[in-house]
Amino acid sequence: MTGTELTERRREILFAIIEEYIRTAEPVGSKAICEKYMPGISSATVRNEMAALTEMGYIEQPHTSAGRIPSELGYRCYVNAMSQDGDISDMDERKVRRTLSGQVTELEKLLEAVSRQISEMTRLVTVTTMPCYSNNRIKRFELISVDDYAFALVVVTKSGIVKNKVFRTPMQMDEIDLSRISSVLNRRFSNLSVDRITLPVLLSVRDELADFGYITPPLLKFIYETVESMGRSEVVITGASKVLDYPEFCDTDTAKAIFSILDDKDELRRLLRSDENSDSIVRTFIGNENKNPHLRNSAMVIGNYKIGGKTVGSICVIGPTRLNYSGVIAKMEHFTLSLNAVLEESFRNNADIMRKLLGDR
Repeated sequence: MTGTELTERRREILFAIIEEYIRTAEPVGSKAICEKYMPGISSATVRNEMAALTEMGYIEQPHTSAGRIPSELGYRCYVNAMSQDGDISDMDERKVRRTLSGQVTELEKLLEAVSRQISEMTRLVTVTTMPCYSNNRIKRFELISVDDYAFALVVVTKSGIVKNKVFRTPMQMDEIDLSRISSVLNRRFSNLSVDRITLPVLLSVRDELADFGYITPPLLKFIYETVESMGRSEVVITGASKVLDYPEFCDTDTAKAIFSILDDKDELRRLLRSDENSDSIVRTFIGNENKNPHLRNSAMVIGNYKIGGKTVGSICVIGPTRLNYSGVIAKMEHFTLSLNAVLEESFRNNADIMRKLLGDR
């Protein structure tokens, strides 16, 4: 059954119930509808229409309450009827512009700022997947002396990403020792894409570094963790505590279900990538539309960000099904469109570089 089968009056009553329930989190009765939304219609008429809406599956009657709450079908009808160009406040518009102002030099830092701002604007937990640099190549390894018993390992990629860590050693190491290690690492791994530097490949250099067995294991472990992180999209979670701002999530079992999802970054990646080729600016998943049973009492609004016309990551907010859909979707649409415009402008002259860097998703 779809929203097109509703009469205009029933649609108005359904949307009034949804908006009142979103505002109060309490079942909505005919009296509230008549007083606040439809003063020209009798309470008896509203009750009859509410009974029909219940029969059609758009609203539900919890327990023995006289009031009604929206069903997933009701919410879906409401969301589908929304304009795709909702307005946001002037204050939120300024926040978007401020967050996206300036030249994009570090994409990850920009996305972290966007995630924080969206969480603040929507008052929801925000999940952001970072780009996957699977085709990134190692440019060089540098070992820099800190003191006689410590050195820094610096990993530099051809795209300009730099990772480093300081290692302390039980034995003195001079510049010759550091040069020998860096020579082996550069000869074996420079110019390789990060997805080719597997653990067996890394371990194959142990014989060449046998004289440095006291430092080789942690050194190779750091390199492996570094290239592995570049080969998968990182997941940034912002505002997780906001889950507890909603009464629907304060139940112990529901809260555990939500936090179990937030703790499972592999599952979050799967959920956010499951519909990334959609042409919609944002996609909304309500209740059982979500592909994980732990989200059956939740709603997700997901937007994709793109570089060179290619989706490279997603930003998502998660809240209860009693979500302020009009406000949240408008903010997500505006932020997604604005972010994509900034990224398109920033990387317009570097499309080939970004394509090679990000590889195929």
